[in-house]
Amino acid sequence: MAVIRNAEARRSETPGGVMTTFASPTQGGASRALWKVEVKPGGVGPVHDFDVEQVWTWTAGAATVELGGGTYAVG
Repeated sequence: MAVIRNAEARRSETPGGVMTTFASPTQGGASRALWKVEVKPGGVGPVHDFDVEQVWTWTAGAATVELGGGTYAVG
């Protein structure tokens, strides 16, 4: 698997925040993706459907996540 340096990472900016891709199946052959997501305070993201396992962790702040019919406060 290739190491993606910060200067080479793919950045996507939306009105809600910035997503930086450090690993993905389409960038270097990782089997799982790794993103850094910076959401603006009060930001709301779009509904997502995932077809692979996801691992999420918070380094700062908090969020409310709706998953499988439940609502969870995290962070």
